[in-house]
This record gives sequence, structure tokens and C-alpha cells, in this order.
Amino acid sequence: IPFICATGGKPCPNSMVEGLACGLPVLISSVSPMADFVRHHRCGIVFQPTAESLNEALDRGCDTYATLSKKSLEVAKSHFSQRTYVKKIAAIYDKLSHRR
Repeated sequence: IPFICATGGKPCPNSMVEGLACGLPVLISSVSPMADFVRHHRCGIVFQPTAESLNEALDRGCDTYATLSKKSLEVAKSHFSQRTYVKKIAAIYDKLSHRR
């Protein structure tokens, strides 16, 4: 996710979620809205929006691929699975229905 500014694309690109679900760690620039999420969940490498930093991120990603891949799958299951989505939507509807 090589954003060079925070408004460079979707806040949470589908390609990132699909990659996580396949165990593919995220390479994401620090200006992307999802950079803090990736950093917090350790499911990829956050880099500065420069060619040098991207190259370093690729090297670090290759060196730690097995660990990052495992974390990617865990994050996909815990945050982006259909089951999680349905639970979150149900909680919203439940909260709204009790407001009346």
C-alpha cells in the first residue's frame, strides 16, 4: 500500500484485507490510514514513502515472513471475517434498537 499522502486511496484497501486473508503480510507506507493498524497488529511492515524505505521494508518482510504471515492470518480472522462482521453489525442494530 504505497500511499504518498493520506488521501492517496481507500482508507482500508480491499487488496490489503484479501492479502491478509491469504497470509500475505502488508507493506504499507506510514502515511496510509491503516499504517497504525498494521503496526499495532504486527501483520506487516510500515515504511516511509521513499524508495529506500520501501527497499528496507521488503528486506525486513522477507526476513520475518513466516511470523508476519501467521499474524496476517490471525488479524484477518479476528477483524475481517464474515463472522466478525455479522457480530459487529448485530451489535450496532442491537444498540440502535434499545435507543427507542
